Amino acid sequence: MALVLARTEADGERFAGLNVPEELIVVSGNVKYDLDADPRVLDWEDEVRRTAGDRPVLIAGSTMEGEEAQVLDALAGLGVDGTMPFLIVAPRHPERFDTVAQLLADRGVVFSRRSSGDGIPPESDAFLIDTIGELGRAYRLATVAFVGGSLVQTGGHNPLEPAVWGVPVLSGPHVFNFGEVYDEMTDAGGARLVADSAELRVALAAWLDEPEFAVAAGMAGREVVELMRRLAKEQQVTVIIVTHDNRILDVADRILHLEDGRIQSLSGAIAENASQLLNLLGRHDPDRSLFISTFSHALARVAFSDRHVSEEERHAMRDALLASSGLSGAEVDLV
Repeated sequence: MALVLARTEADGERFAGLNVPEELIVVSGNVKYDLDADPRVLDWEDEVRRTAGDRPVLIAGSTMEGEEAQVLDALAGLGVDGTMPFLIVAPRHPERFDTVAQLLADRGVVFSRRSSGDGIPPESDAFLIDTIGELGRAYRLATVAFVGGSLVQTGGHNPLEPAVWGVPVLSGPHVFNFGEVYDEMTDAGGARLVADSAELRVALAAWLDEPEFAVAAGMAGREVVELMRRLAKEQQVTVIIVTHDNRILDVADRILHLEDGRIQSLSGAIAENASQLLNLLGRHDPDRSLFISTFSHALARVAFSDRHVSEEERHAMRDALLASSGLSGAEVDLV
């Protein structure tokens, strides 16, 4: 085993408990936290906006069996002058699409299905997303989002998906799959946890009747997204450095073991490994400072070794690095 990338400190400790050497364990973070909003427009977006009109929009996303009924119970009678918010519901599993459609029909809700391809009736109160891959973008239409898998003991789903759009989040109490991020979200005021449909109705009413509070909560949630994204990227850079360390040492070792006069091989090693390191660091190192310090580490091993580097070799190394890295002459000289 060369390396273990653990999601959290607790996960890292579990691997250590399995006798994995600590130097092989790196807490890499959760890639689900490195989240960007997808700006692509949905085919049905404008039509849903027109149908919803001035009504607030509740998106119930990634819902599990039993949750849609609780959401409908909470919605009953909500809103100013008895107007029910427009509901967009996206069940988690495709095999439940027909069941949820039947539930909406049984409750007397006028709705349309995404998969039907038909227009949305202007009197509709709901829209059923019975397709895959559109929920993340749909969240931008929401006034408030309910993130499912949480009123039942599934463990919840990712609240950052609506939060990235500045949408406040409501969830049930069972959010252990995303406990860390929910702690951050609730502490910041970007999410609230409710026990059941009755509490869901109260929480919805509070945000829908006072839209400015909902907007403030959404902004607080988006700040958490930015925090989580920064932490995730910092951890990713750490992983890149750790996983590339052996390659860095290989560069130095290859230089150390080359015979005098092997200029072509030496410059080839420099060019190959410089290119690999730049590709790995990518967008995490926009000013190349991380590359400069990391690659300098490899060359420092040569400088403090018994390996003599001739002036001719030094110039060849400089030329190879200049050609392969895209650095300026001054930056290469710094390395």
